[in-house]
Amino acid sequence: MKIRREQPPRPDAGPVKPKAPTAKAAPAKPPAPARKAAPLSRKKAKPRRLFSRFGLLTLGLLAGSGLCLFALAQWMILPDRKVGSFSALPAYNVVGQQADRADFWAIAQYHDATPKDQSPSTPLFAVEALSQLDDLFPLEQLMYSRAPGSLTAPETTVKPAWSHTNTFQMLTCIFWDDISAVYSTHTGQEFPGQIDLSLGRSATDEQQPFCFTLLFLPDETPDEQAFEAAYDSVVDDLQQLCAGQMNTFHTLEDLLANLDPTPFQENYTFSPLQAQNLTGLAGQMGSLLLELYQSGSFSYDLADPAQADALLQEYFRERGCTLQVLRLEECYLVLISTELDNDTATLGLYYSPVLKTWCGIGLQLL
Repeated sequence: MKIRREQPPRPDAGPVKPKAPTAKAAPAKPPAPARKAAPLSRKKAKPRRLFSRFGLLTLGLLAGSGLCLFALAQWMILPDRKVGSFSALPAYNVVGQQADRADFWAIAQYHDATPKDQSPSTPLFAVEALSQLDDLFPLEQLMYSRAPGSLTAPETTVKPAWSHTNTFQMLTCIFWDDISAVYSTHTGQEFPGQIDLSLGRSATDEQQPFCFTLLFLPDETPDEQAFEAAYDSVVDDLQQLCAGQMNTFHTLEDLLANLDPTPFQENYTFSPLQAQNLTGLAGQMGSLLLELYQSGSFSYDLADPAQADALLQEYFRERGCTLQVLRLEECYLVLISTELDNDTATLGLYYSPVLKTWCGIGLQLL
């Protein structure tokens, strides 16, 4: 604010006459109180300006701190690019974190996260849902590889799929839970259960990370005896594979080699290159199974599954890959992992103690 230096006329003074530019008129100054008013005004204005600047600075720091904390939180849940060692117990799950459970990264990190976006769709029957899933991966053929049976769906509606998008990490995951189905054995036994699907992909990187899981689990809960028998069967299948007998893995290798990328593009928003990379990964993991079979030199046929399991893990390590057999709450999960172009590729196979056959698959690249 500009301070005027001229003093206003007093009420008892006469008309003001123009003053000549003399030496006496020039130095006219306001009285002392008028001079003191200006510094008082400046002293009051300065603290206000300082307070305003301090307030803005404080708000800026708080906002910056909030963004930093948000970034840190997002970074902490970003799926690790390296998978932890599968050779030691307690088990490491497939996102490289020591835990009691093992989940592929989409489920482990984002299945229970918010917000969730429900896919807009009309009510879908379980039969239609099963048909869509069969286009992705023919789960029934995998289950049939060990014991004759069929997978059908009842005439009931299912909940639509839903997704979670992390805009900070540029990741999108799709989940489809609790799709009703019935597994029927060749002897006429029927096991109602649920199918779960998960998909994860990057929104910016065409190469990785991505993952895919498809799993059927019966409603019946296995008992301890069923788990023991299942462990024997799983380890026996692995021993036969590494001894040059494909047996049940022959069907799996064929399914992995012929996975079609088109359904991943049309129904689950994968880009053409992402879909090709995912199905290409499936083919590479199928080739790994074939290589283990062709170079099979595992000379043991042990009745003790725990001892055979330990020797199989060593056998896999010697060939540049890792093996782990994990007992989960309702099934067993076999994890086979290898390095591909500085990334870690993982194939997961689920085995149901109730159904006595393979019942699900998982693929991921990190």
